[in-house]
Amino acid sequence: MVRVRVPGSTSNLGPGFDCLGLALDLHLEVQAELVPRGLHIEIEGESADRLPRDETNLVYAALRRALRRAGLGPTGLELRIRNQIPVGRGLGSSAAAAVAGLLAGAVLAGGAPPDLEAVLEAACEIEGHPDNAAPAVLGGLVASAIDAGRVHTVVLPFPATLDALLVIPDVEVPTERARALLPRTVPFADAVFDLQRLALLLGAFVADAPEKLSAAMHDRLHQPHRLALVPGLVEALAALQADPACLAAALSGSGPTLLGFVRGPAPDAGQAALEVLAREGVRARVQRVGVARRGATWERS
Repeated sequence: MVRVRVPGSTSNLGPGFDCLGLALDLHLEVQAELVPRGLHIEIEGESADRLPRDETNLVYAALRRALRRAGLGPTGLELRIRNQIPVGRGLGSSAAAAVAGLLAGAVLAGGAPPDLEAVLEAACEIEGHPDNAAPAVLGGLVASAIDAGRVHTVVLPFPATLDALLVIPDVEVPTERARALLPRTVPFADAVFDLQRLALLLGAFVADAPEKLSAAMHDRLHQPHRLALVPGLVEALAALQADPACLAAALSGSGPTLLGFVRGPAPDAGQAALEVLAREGVRARVQRVGVARRGATWERS
């Protein structure tokens, strides 16, 4: 039997499209055990009533992939899944599921410690990009890129005083749908705009200069297209950016969750954004979470 624990994540952080991710203190926990035959999946927590309990479950599919790569043939499997990560909300739920399954499969397949670099490579093959998979494996703030088929990552310093404030609409937006909205080409000026802000954003994190975050977390490459997916989301983001308790705000991943950064007491942070969405008939909730400094972990019993 093996137990794995993988954090959710937020990606892009405004201008860091497909290259920047931050692990969050929302976790997917999986207990996996090989049995003689059959498949049994138990799920509790976020979206437990909607997640599949058959071969289409992403944790199961990733685990099977890892077992096949290790040369193990068909066998029965019992999975117990406990999920804290909202599904289809831009919080890295699919990356966490892929990493959890791959890691569980690697541990079940061999006695040696799992190769986390191989787990990350396989997760990126499943996801298609590394921005959520990298923090899910490594934890913290991670810059990543794929070059010649290889995933390169750097874990960067992140201010200890900052928490993530999440405004989570009760609407699922599949990543494929959000990605399909993006243009094939972008104006040169927009590319420069995002490069400038990405440099400023990384500098603000590394130098612990939160006063620079508000200017740094703007974007022209993906947010304008994706914010239109949910009524009121444009106005809700503006309300979160204007919130006195919020240092900066952006769309979390492909959305529709909005991400803000806060520090210290901020009991009413995000309420204005909730009110904007409510006027459009969109239910949402606010959740404050810390940064997950550790990435994926496992234990065998």
